[in-house]
Order: sequence, then structure tokens, then C-alpha cells
Amino acid sequence: EGKKVLAANCWLPLGEIDMPSDYGTRHRAAVALSTETDAIIIVVSEEKGMISLAVNGSITTNLSSKQLKEFLIKLLEHKIESITT
Repeated sequence: EGKKVLAANCWLPLGEIDMPSDYGTRHRAAVALSTETDAIIIVVSEEKGMISLAVNGSITTNLSSKQLKEFLIKLLEHKIESITT
């Protein structure tokens, strides 16, 4: 938070999320956390190197770095607009 580490070695919620069995704990926790917070969550699979983005209870997978950047710009612009209006 700011320039300080807020937490380390955190246990994240997994919830009762219906996801395909090829998604691991990291992806399940990202989706569950995105249902409980307004966080934008980036997940990188250490096995496949696949980039995923979880927002508002849904996940978009197999993103290129260019696609991730485009998603983040749109999401953050929207968040900033909603704060300033």
C-alpha cells in the first residue's frame, strides 16, 4: 500500500467457483478475489507462461503482453472516470 508491503504469504479465497479442471489454485483464487473486491488481478502461469486477467468474477486467459496492456488501459481509464465523476 503506497510504498509499503501490506501483506506477505497471504491465503486467498478459493470460493465455490465452477472452472475447468485445468485451472490451478492461482487462477481460482484470482477469480474468487475479483468477486469480493474491485481488484484487477493479473495471473501468470509458471507452467505455461500464460497471462490471465481476472476482473469482476470473470477471467480472460491466453493474453499477449499487448492485449494485457490494452485491457489494463481500458479498465484503469474506466476506474479513473468513475472516481472523478
